[in-house]
Amino acid sequence: MHALKLSAPLCWFALAHLAAGCAEDTPPASGPPLTLESFLSEMAPSDRWVNTELPYRSLQSSSQEPGGSDPSSERWWTNVDRGYFHGFVERDGRREAVMLRANGPGVVQRIWSANPIGTIRIYLDGADEPLIEADMAALLGGDVAPFEDPFAYVSARGYNFYFPIPFAESVLITSDLGYQREPAVPPEELLYYHVGYRTYARQAVASLSAESLAAASSAIAEAGRAMLPEAPSTWTTSGSLREEVRIAEEGGGLITALQIDVPEGATATQLRHAVLTMAFDGTETVRAPLSDFFGSGAGLHDHRSSLTEVQGHTLTAWFPMGFRSEARIALEGADVLDADPQLRVAHEARAFGESGRYFHAGFAAFGPMEAARQDLPLLHLEGSGVYIGCSLVVANPVDIWWGEGDERIYVDDDRIDAPSFPGTGTEDYFGYAFIDPTTFSRPYHGQPVSGAPLSSGLIVNHRFHVLDDIPFRSRFVFDLELWHWTPAAEVVFEATLYWYAPDAGAGVPPLSPGAAGVPDWEALSPP
Repeated sequence: MHALKLSAPLCWFALAHLAAGCAEDTPPASGPPLTLESFLSEMAPSDRWVNTELPYRSLQSSSQEPGGSDPSSERWWTNVDRGYFHGFVERDGRREAVMLRANGPGVVQRIWSANPIGTIRIYLDGADEPLIEADMAALLGGDVAPFEDPFAYVSARGYNFYFPIPFAESVLITSDLGYQREPAVPPEELLYYHVGYRTYARQAVASLSAESLAAASSAIAEAGRAMLPEAPSTWTTSGSLREEVRIAEEGGGLITALQIDVPEGATATQLRHAVLTMAFDGTETVRAPLSDFFGSGAGLHDHRSSLTEVQGHTLTAWFPMGFRSEARIALEGADVLDADPQLRVAHEARAFGESGRYFHAGFAAFGPMEAARQDLPLLHLEGSGVYIGCSLVVANPVDIWWGEGDERIYVDDDRIDAPSFPGTGTEDYFGYAFIDPTTFSRPYHGQPVSGAPLSSGLIVNHRFHVLDDIPFRSRFVFDLELWHWTPAAEVVFEATLYWYAPDAGAGVPPLSPGAAGVPDWEALSPP
């Protein structure tokens, strides 16, 4: 294991031997502060998306090349998304490149890189010394205690760090091997990175310290276990999905898990022709192909995440789903299956407040289409809510890379040239890197299906925003840039999106049984 250097104002700490007498952070006078334990408890699915106010803004800092504000211009499609930083600082004779500079209170939730190099330093609340100073590859790769797997790891060449770093006043994250696109610098030394974080306007936050990190050892262990929930030992409702299943709870209810057994031998086509629907309090909010809803894309592909799991012919989901009086679950087109699909549901009595949010899931399909550069409108919503993730199916007829496109996620009043989430490449959004075809399954993201060395055929990716959920007050726009190395190739993109909103049914597109077949990638037109 690599050593981690931790510092605090006026004192240096080792995790095993904490020095006494260091000044504690003083949170803003706005009520009890959120602590490291508060954020660790949000690393598992919970009903906070249903009934809890989310008084923060989620954002991402990245190495995306600035692209202007005119989608009709060539500048909009810039694609050298490495080696760009947000300024520089001079520390002890070092020139450090800024990956993130933000005012708090807030919390860093995710750090990703395709090529972590040099030393990463994390400064909190204006301190001259970093609280965390470590080899970047070691920290993001899970080789620095206590930020080990499942909080940090490498998946398909992508380095992923999911551990909350709360800050009371400010945060500064730097790299000492950062270059601002200097021509003489080798490309491998130009850093790709994302830093996901949230900020609060009226909530106090207690900054991370060596003391709070050491004191939270049991909470850290519990958070690591809770990231992958287990199926409940008792199911409260069960039945065949040949018929609609109704769940009633006077005074309000909450579905905490559901599971479907599909017949052995069910084909990918059958599983996509059958459409899973859910209605809460009389309004439909879920409509998606059966296998896609569970993050599996076209067919059954084993994986285990924080919100979905497929093992053999058993599909499980842990999306919390609240309702005031009743929920109805149905499978349209179930007759295409050769035997009854069996449903099991775990639910409990739980009040659904006046400002409660309903769970939503919808399916968006694009193609077959020429892979010319364009922004695919995966999800456009008006009103308030919270976005928690998506599953993406791609059909690509050529063994040439399809995923250079960036995510552009706009929240509320974001300007077109300043999305809250500027991306650096489609595989980067899904937590891997460099076109790596290795399949993987992690709590918040996975690639259960991949193609040849440059991803020809069918590809399935998914990402769930659990700790890094994205609340919105008036507008949410998720555009995924389509950028294929061979623009004349014909492709198909299909996405299942997940979100919560107080307006039941808002934004769910229509989908008829049988409409979402398995894309025949071999029949698509190559260039």
